[in-house]
Amino acid sequence: MPVFADDLDTVRSFEPGDVMIRGRVTGIVPYNVKSSIDLIGGRVDLPPMILPDVDVSVFLSEHWSITGQTGVLNTKIKLKDTLYGDIDVGTVWSLPLSLAVQYHVETQGRFRPYVGAGMIATWYFGEKPAGGFVQDFSVSSSYAPLLKAGVDYQLSDRWFANFEVKRIFPPTQTIENQGVRAKTSLDTIATGIGVGYRF
Repeated sequence: MPVFADDLDTVRSFEPGDVMIRGRVTGIVPYNVKSSIDLIGGRVDLPPMILPDVDVSVFLSEHWSITGQTGVLNTKIKLKDTLYGDIDVGTVWSLPLSLAVQYHVETQGRFRPYVGAGMIATWYFGEKPAGGFVQDFSVSSSYAPLLKAGVDYQLSDRWFANFEVKRIFPPTQTIENQGVRAKTSLDTIATGIGVGYRF
């Protein structure tokens, strides 16, 4: 376990060349979901999801950093209210990878808030069809802008607690199966909590 500093004077600010690695558990909530399905009608149902993720921040100065973030997510896809009722499509793994520029606000205490903006690319793999109506399907890759805000709470010189919120603006995504095409547009809020270590 890290030894936490009791004296604020022993806790230094970020410096050029610092590298911070954070690990988080992030909840992802789709909202404002709009979808259309060719031939059979209905809508695409996407539930809230949990994503373990990790990011690496490289500090260019006391205030500016470049941050790369990734994780692995398993999503269960369903179609609701189609001509054939509710249909389980199956599950698919995704690999999101984001790159953002972050500005860290100067404070006198242990709280180190930041805001950032960047892009996220998501690749899909390991599709597992549910069977029945769905024997095979594929999901298109996507690229989207994102905004984020968070805070690092300095526990010691090297250890931090972290909280972060991201707003993601993904483009319309397509799921295809045997001539049936489902298109989905949505917005996403991601909220995560974790710990960080500065090298």
